[in-house]
Amino acid sequence: MPASQTPHTVLMYAHEELVDKIQPGDRVIVTGIYRAIPLRMSNRQRTLKAVYKTYIDVLHFLREGDDRVQNDGLATDENTSIEEAHILRQFTEERIEEFHTLARKPDLYERLAAGIAPTIYENEDIKKGILLQLFGGTRKDFSAKGRGDFRSEINILLCGDPGTSKSQLLQYVYRLTPRGQYTSGKGSSAVGLTAYITKDAETRQLTLQTGALVLADNGICCIDEFDKMSDSTRSVLHEVMEQQTLSIAKAGILCQLHARTSILAAANPIGSKWDPSKTIIDNIQLPHTLLSRFDLIFLILDPQDEVYDTRLARHLVGLYYRGTTPSQIDSSQDIPTNSNNNTRGTRRPRPGAVLLDMDSQTDDDPSFVNGKLLKDYIAYAKMKYFPKLTEEAGEYLVREYVEMRKLGSGRGQISAYPRQLESLVRLAEAHARLRLSNHVTADDCREARRLQREALKQAAIDPLTGTIDINILTTGIQHLTT
Repeated sequence: MPASQTPHTVLMYAHEELVDKIQPGDRVIVTGIYRAIPLRMSNRQRTLKAVYKTYIDVLHFLREGDDRVQNDGLATDENTSIEEAHILRQFTEERIEEFHTLARKPDLYERLAAGIAPTIYENEDIKKGILLQLFGGTRKDFSAKGRGDFRSEINILLCGDPGTSKSQLLQYVYRLTPRGQYTSGKGSSAVGLTAYITKDAETRQLTLQTGALVLADNGICCIDEFDKMSDSTRSVLHEVMEQQTLSIAKAGILCQLHARTSILAAANPIGSKWDPSKTIIDNIQLPHTLLSRFDLIFLILDPQDEVYDTRLARHLVGLYYRGTTPSQIDSSQDIPTNSNNNTRGTRRPRPGAVLLDMDSQTDDDPSFVNGKLLKDYIAYAKMKYFPKLTEEAGEYLVREYVEMRKLGSGRGQISAYPRQLESLVRLAEAHARLRLSNHVTADDCREARRLQREALKQAAIDPLTGTIDINILTTGIQHLTT
């Protein structure tokens, strides 16, 4: 959907066996006849207006996810949907070879992570987490065995001091994702995120209009000012973030909509300043039932350091001077840097770079890929590669989960829950897909474990003991030791 445009509504009429075969949230390819009929003055009069309305008389539709185009060669993989098959045809052989050449580079992970908001300095682990969120895990359907689905989408929460580039990261991801939606917590309502009922002016029939979470199906929904959402608005996210569906029961309309979307949220602390003596729940006032559904929670704090502030100010000013010479920018490197990944700042761009302008990036800088290549690479990987755990990776995950459970057994507390293990699986699958591989190795699991550990060091630290206490995220209560 083009930026700054609202969804376009088209009236369609289905007949006979096509009635009630699709529901809101489904993505379909429709074949029909475009018609125009005159409007009546009223339902009780035969007088016609000189105004016509247009509609589509549906002859056939193809729903994504259920039916595959096999006979014409558009979709050759059982996991490749109709729309994805059309997108695959846009990639030339040269472009696909460029993807595989990039995938063979030893520093592929760092290159792609540096391509996420390259104007934002540092925050490497946060960018890597967002990168894995863009790739996502492998969706698993166990409905045939009588079990539910396991979500493959990765949810990430960024929280910290104001002015630490959280909103810019969300804006960049929104621009990078074809099925992305951006909304602000304070300006969002429960019906705006889910669905609302409207009445047709002519037929007086009730229709269901979808909201941001349904429109972001198979994409990412970026929610800024997450802490300023009302409780009623946040309550609708519980089902979406775990079951990936939205249950609607309004005005006699009962249905369940698809909302297979990843949530990338940003929140500020109470009082606009992070208090290290308080837990994350006390700082941002979010329920633990919602926090436990995030796979990764990162803190982005503003260090009160004069040396760092001087370096940051020079880089920010350099962004707005197109006439800045390389020597003038390089002179700022004499100032020592802060190696803490929790700090923020702005990456030194090439002279003349524009803030958040991913389209103007070129391949001159080999340290990161440009926005266009990154977008195509992610789209190609998500269409063609569906990683599965190998025996080696499965054994590693089992050992790590048991070790995590042992860490808290001596103190009489639980240090890991099954949700942490499921998060590790999703992150490892995303890392394998990043490599254009269908097999998850132990190295993928190690990177997933490292990323999860770094996030827990920030979000699940007990300020009284200085140790990781997972109970803060899962129950909202600190474990008290005697």
